[in-house]
Amino acid sequence: MKFQLVRTLNGFKFAHDSDLEKGRKIKVGDFVNCDIKKPRNYMLHKKFFALIELVFQNQDLTDDKDNLRAYLTVKAGFYETITSDIGVMYLPKSISFAKMDEIEFEELFIKFLNVSSMLIGVENGDIMNELSEFL
Repeated sequence: MKFQLVRTLNGFKFAHDSDLEKGRKIKVGDFVNCDIKKPRNYMLHKKFFALIELVFQNQDLTDDKDNLRAYLTVKAGFYETITSDIGVMYLPKSISFAKMDEIEFEELFIKFLNVSSMLIGVENGDIMNELSEFL
């Protein structure tokens, strides 16, 4: 069963009437497990890809945008490691909406911005100003 909750000063409450109906199926005193995820902000997602485009246009590391995104994602610390016969490999984590919630995505964006800033030699504030023109 899935439903949305909203955080209020008095705790969590059901976000919609349909969620409340689902919640009523849980008896008072029942224990439930939950996995809380904050839905992704589509505008931050767009800003993230605008950042990749901006960095891509101002770097000479690679001619492939996907490779640049993978490189920056790993440099930002969002990777998994696997050990193979040739050593340790770093694989960028997926940023899909299903794999990464808003809280983790915001953290990635900030670290990604810092790494991008160092790569192209531009201050974070200047990059953010430029990004506002992309959107």
